[in-house]
Amino acid sequence: MKLIYSAASTEALSYFSPIEESLPEGTLLSAELHFAGAIGSDVTDYINRECSRAGVVPWPGMSYIASASGDVLYLRWQKGMAWWVMILGIVLSIVLPPLLGAAIYAILPDWMKDLTNAIIAISVMGVMAYFVSKMSGVFK
Repeated sequence: MKLIYSAASTEALSYFSPIEESLPEGTLLSAELHFAGAIGSDVTDYINRECSRAGVVPWPGMSYIASASGDVLYLRWQKGMAWWVMILGIVLSIVLPPLLGAAIYAILPDWMKDLTNAIIAISVMGVMAYFVSKMSGVFK
């Protein structure tokens, strides 16, 4: 296997798409993405399901496209068309929302964090009270 591209940042990942488009059909491609934390099987299952649904073909002899080992996500697919943009979109749909949520939460002032936590706690207590009242038959 020959390394044809290496990206040091998420912005540089976009330069891989033209390289993939120039490769012949049937080329075996592999990507290795490093994250800050461990990657669970639910993430790889989601990526595999969505890639299969989109028509991405795994390497011959493999039944999956995504696998993980600790904080590294491995993606292996066979070029039928330029799949990189589709695969990257699927991966980002999982990774980006929690990162954005954590980043926004980190810059909020303390009073806003406390207010958010209080609203969530009150909402959870209200839902629990509703279900307890329905199960106990207090309110019919």
